[in-house]
Amino acid sequence: MQERDTTIEQGEFEITCVNCGKVLDEFVGLAAPEDWCADTGFNPWCKACQERYYEELAEHNTSHVALFLCCAAFNVPMVPKDAPDFERDSEPWISYLENLRQYGDLYDSGGDAKSFFDGVTDMRNMFGERLSERKFDAAVTEERDKSSKPQGTEKQRKAWGTRFGFTTADYKELDQRYEKVAAPYRAAGIDANMEEALRKICKYQMLSDMAAAENDGTKSKTFDEIARRAAQDNCLRKIDEKPVEDLRIDTLVDKLEKKGLMKNGKLLDLPELQKAILGNRPRYPHTLDAADQFLLLSFNCMRENSGVQLLPELEDGMKLHESFDGEFAEEPPEFESKAKREFGLMTMERGGKKKSAPKQKG
Repeated sequence: MQERDTTIEQGEFEITCVNCGKVLDEFVGLAAPEDWCADTGFNPWCKACQERYYEELAEHNTSHVALFLCCAAFNVPMVPKDAPDFERDSEPWISYLENLRQYGDLYDSGGDAKSFFDGVTDMRNMFGERLSERKFDAAVTEERDKSSKPQGTEKQRKAWGTRFGFTTADYKELDQRYEKVAAPYRAAGIDANMEEALRKICKYQMLSDMAAAENDGTKSKTFDEIARRAAQDNCLRKIDEKPVEDLRIDTLVDKLEKKGLMKNGKLLDLPELQKAILGNRPRYPHTLDAADQFLLLSFNCMRENSGVQLLPELEDGMKLHESFDGEFAEEPPEFESKAKREFGLMTMERGGKKKSAPKQKG
């Protein structure tokens, strides 16, 4: 089956989530039925925002009711057999969408996204069979009793733990605190260790605040100290502070040995050291001609934006040169040859020979 292409062509405006502002694509967004949001091709909400909405509904209803309501809200078919494992899945709605896609229930034979009306539309059928009103009420009551016991979502309990008896409201506040604390570090990237440290800081800071609100100064101080120690142990700093990194000789030696510049704790002699340094130089997968072509295109783009005539070729002083043998590939790889064919570029000859001039637009 050929799924409908919902990618954004170059030059078109970006489609964003109406709730969080993320740019929608085939991974972040969800394709919409052809007669619904036809101007964008995407559901107005990204998958992550849809998941959060599902989780909020599930807190006030039951898992199946929340699933049915989300299907209606986001114009997605309700297919009971594709329902996720509500107890085990940390992101039930996203898992449900994946099940629909995997079992061929998300798109029709023509590749268009199915709508809510292509699935179960009677709530009494959402458990997989048509139930009488009495049996339906009993099934919903049973599911509500089962889901009302734990606080928070499965994902929240897994992230924050259940040791301190957090309520659903507490879990929400912890999530908000984490988003605020993690924001300055997202640009550089947050790995698993940093995420664990940030969550620990948020959790014990909130426990400290809760203890202070109960006038338990001793417990508040203890929790605050745990949070401070977690921040110090992971070298976490405020966004406006200058980063400080401890310089350790053993760490420095280890890194130099891994780079091949030291051996058994001693620097290589000068000839070997020079050879090792040269061996660590970057090597590019494309040819020198590709670099020159990109440079010429970049210059011409700027000149065209300024209303200046395009350069037919690079001047001698603008050409690139290899710093050492093997810095660039000798033969063009497939991706380079394909790009040149698509853009109509010819190899620039060197040594004073005439080069092919790019066509001027307009």
